[in-house]
Amino acid sequence: MVGLIAYASVAVFYSAFDFLAARGTLFTVDLLGKAVFRGLRDPAVLQYPIQPDLLVVFWYNGLHLILSLAIGLIVIRLIAQAERHPTQASLVLFTIVTGFVVTVLGVGWLTSSMRPVLPWWSIVVAKLPAVGFEFTTDQLFWLAALPGLSDATLRIFYSFMPPIFGGRLWTTLATWSLMIPAVGIGLAVQNPNTPYFLFLGLALLCGFGGGNFASSMANISFFFPRAEKGNALALNAGLGNLGVSVVQFVIPLAITAGVFGWLGGDPQTATEGGKTVQLWLQNAGFVWVPFIAASAFAAWFGMNDIASMKASFAEQAVIFTRRHNWVMCWLYTGTFGSFIGYSAGFPLLAKTQFPNVDALQLAFLGPLVGALSRSATGWVSDKYGGGRVTFWVFLLMMVGVGGVLYFLGIKDQPHAFWGFFASFILLFFASGVGNASTFQMIPAIMRKEMPRLEPGLSPADGAKQAEMESAAIIGFTSAIAAYGAFFIPKSYGTSIALTGGAELALWGFLAFYVSCVLVTWGFYTRRNGLLYDVERRSSSVPRTRAAIPAG
Repeated sequence: MVGLIAYASVAVFYSAFDFLAARGTLFTVDLLGKAVFRGLRDPAVLQYPIQPDLLVVFWYNGLHLILSLAIGLIVIRLIAQAERHPTQASLVLFTIVTGFVVTVLGVGWLTSSMRPVLPWWSIVVAKLPAVGFEFTTDQLFWLAALPGLSDATLRIFYSFMPPIFGGRLWTTLATWSLMIPAVGIGLAVQNPNTPYFLFLGLALLCGFGGGNFASSMANISFFFPRAEKGNALALNAGLGNLGVSVVQFVIPLAITAGVFGWLGGDPQTATEGGKTVQLWLQNAGFVWVPFIAASAFAAWFGMNDIASMKASFAEQAVIFTRRHNWVMCWLYTGTFGSFIGYSAGFPLLAKTQFPNVDALQLAFLGPLVGALSRSATGWVSDKYGGGRVTFWVFLLMMVGVGGVLYFLGIKDQPHAFWGFFASFILLFFASGVGNASTFQMIPAIMRKEMPRLEPGLSPADGAKQAEMESAAIIGFTSAIAAYGAFFIPKSYGTSIALTGGAELALWGFLAFYVSCVLVTWGFYTRRNGLLYDVERRSSSVPRTRAAIPAG
């Protein structure tokens, strides 16, 4: 049944998409079937009507159904195994996540030859010159970079808001605020005379999304017991990070058709490489409108508040006096700052260093691996301790940067790109694991430190204070680390401008990871470190499942 539901959902989605685009409900499945079974590779089919081939439609649906049923059957068996043997639940989760990654990689490989037929791999900023906007390369760079700056800055303020306004109210209001950049972008790109300063403003408003992420992390930390807090934060953050790959899929797909009919506006004529095509660039903003509305209603009607989480900004501001707040900002910059910075900088770095390789079609894989590794490994930190996991993560990231440096040094060799790419995949994987482990450390640190910091508090009040400060620190550290989205790509650019290559920036990253290893060991994991006894005790005692408050 699971496989059948998955098959029907995908089929209905594509049929509805094609219907709204006024190109026939079988357009996409017919095109996919011809690409798979007829060897179709001519992009011109997107520009004129083609007669559906019902036989390939039938064969493609049959293939899709068989694969969906097989995957559904495997997932059901795995879940049943986990229910019968709870000790194997973590292994089952890892197997399912690994299977998902392998499936995505397999689909990406199998469809590599189809991408000329289905041009889903573009981004809005890069398309602006093609549809008539006369912006310089430097101006386009700032449009791409500014969301990272506003994202990080807004996180600082948003992280304190759930305890002030309540998680339910704040999440609802913050979600509705995403309508402003979504609709604004949709309107602005339809007129080539839209002034550049307006695009700058819209780019800054795109940072609302990052602010929402910080507040969600601060909010969710109140709802889970100590033994499951690391995994809960990892799942929430990992699925949020998965949005990087989702956007890279959805936007290029949405701009190829008039999904919203007359309501969405007329298409723009884009000319690239001597070819002229029609694009609905406004759909890059409009496509998110129904999802934003649905999420806002879900937040208001489905979320709960916890009375004990209420706290003013002044009460939360005590974290600025906590030494470990700043230490964790340093470490989380090493993990999440690397993840978001590499996500932003990898496509351009690969393009400049390996100009003969079409690396853009692989760009989504790094963020995907990082998001999934974060979601799937939170339990590791809960079991063995976030400090110990973080220590090994930074060692692994040092290996990854070393690999990138090595393969850049031999980039003229035939297979150097694949070593370069594999090294970055290792960096994405390690940063994802580290994103989960560092967030698991924060509540453990504050619980251990609170009796020393606030000796006058009762155990119950001390636990409440630790929860409140942990939530604020989680949000604040994510804000500081998010500046990596700007500084890593900028470091590449500065390094290339000064030395002709990116190696100087990468040596700087390697030195930073060395400092993170030393800080993690010195403060937390060495004998007599803050978390030494806590993590070794927690990994040797069987976990018991605590009750989870509703919400």
